[in-house]
Amino acid sequence: MACMVYGMLYRGMSGVYITKYDRGHMVDVLKNWPDSKNVKAVCVTDGQRILGLGDLGANGMGICVGKMELYTALGGISPAKCLPVCLDIGTTNKNLRDDPMYIGLREDRITGKEYEDFVEEFIQSALKAFGCQTLIHFEDFATPNAFKFLEKYQDQCCYFNDDIQGTAAVGLAGLLGIQRITKIELQDHVILFCGAGSAMMGLTALLKKELQSRGLSDEELTKNLYVYDAKGLITKSSQEIPGNIADFAKDMPPIKSLEEVVEKIKPSIIMGATSAAGLFTEKILRTMAASHERPGVFAFSNPTNKAECTAEQAYKFTDGRAIYSAGSPFPPVEFNGKRLTPGQANNCFAFPGIVLGVMTALAVTVPDEVYLVTAHTLSNVPSKEDLASGKIYPNIACAKDVALEIAVNVCQYLFDNDLAQLTPVPDDIREYILKNEYQLDFSSSTTETWDYPEMKPNPKPNPTKEQKQK
Repeated sequence: MACMVYGMLYRGMSGVYITKYDRGHMVDVLKNWPDSKNVKAVCVTDGQRILGLGDLGANGMGICVGKMELYTALGGISPAKCLPVCLDIGTTNKNLRDDPMYIGLREDRITGKEYEDFVEEFIQSALKAFGCQTLIHFEDFATPNAFKFLEKYQDQCCYFNDDIQGTAAVGLAGLLGIQRITKIELQDHVILFCGAGSAMMGLTALLKKELQSRGLSDEELTKNLYVYDAKGLITKSSQEIPGNIADFAKDMPPIKSLEEVVEKIKPSIIMGATSAAGLFTEKILRTMAASHERPGVFAFSNPTNKAECTAEQAYKFTDGRAIYSAGSPFPPVEFNGKRLTPGQANNCFAFPGIVLGVMTALAVTVPDEVYLVTAHTLSNVPSKEDLASGKIYPNIACAKDVALEIAVNVCQYLFDNDLAQLTPVPDDIREYILKNEYQLDFSSSTTETWDYPEMKPNPKPNPTKEQKQK
């Protein structure tokens, strides 16, 4: 909601806007930021795919500001090191272009080579302005562009895409949590991914890496993994299969209906990031419950009114046996006298810790293994009591502690694999991070004073002979 009206909430300078007319001068624009000498992390969006709200153009700045506020609140990173950036290159949203109060360019969005060259110039300008160890966090780019830039820049600079990699780490942590509850290995679960956007495709890619680390063959990796998009189940007869999900195409007849897909493959886990409210129907949930003792249900779509199903629906239609998590918060549900607590699969559990670990270690690139480390760390946070109530994610109130645990483990991985530039290696990584974290409390603005002990009066000196004669 804040991003939809962000242009009306102007309260001062919150970040840097770079327009297509700034080409050739981006370094100067970035260095105009008052704290430019301290910047170590940049969160950037082009505003094309803000959450489930679509193209918000320059109003997308709000998402970068919010992310970097969490850098500080949860990661303990100084705000002076953080720079939100919005690439204002037009918008396809006609309502915004026609709005006289819209703060961005009232032009159609640039595309193709012009767009890619613009992003390339921004990346190189950011590295030139702030240094080669600057973390560049891409946020809410359209799915095809997000994957294109991830493939291009991941090994070139300290690059991170939260929509793909952060979401993947959180999603994999949830799957590992279900493994802890059901005692069934991930490779033995039948998993149905609904949606072929950046979130799901990032998760499938990271899950494949996790299964590869367990020694599975290429055929075994995808045997129990299915992908369903707006056109139906991805099969080998499907047209226009994106390259990043071609491995998941099944040799079976095409099926359009999700209910029919579930009836056919009997998934033990279903995951949705479609923004299609109510996609997980009563029939789907009951079919899963009939085939599995503890079916896993993930409704990742934000906000709450776009969730594929609610917590109450998931519990009601599975007789209280579902392991349910959502992208948005849902309250606990009382079912047959038992209190069931849904988990919240929120990226705030992942990206602050990832960023803190990478920035602390002074990494120049961020390999995929960092996200596996993140997922395993997060999956081990819930206690046995949490798991008993079906909760596979910690409370949001614990997010700062989770960020520290992830940062420590990410740092350790980077140091162990010679991917860190920080020297010397700290003897105690946790202590080093805590010692250097940004303090959120306010210091006194008054001069510090303190009391001295009361002094004895100086003894009177003995009078001289002349003084006595007087």
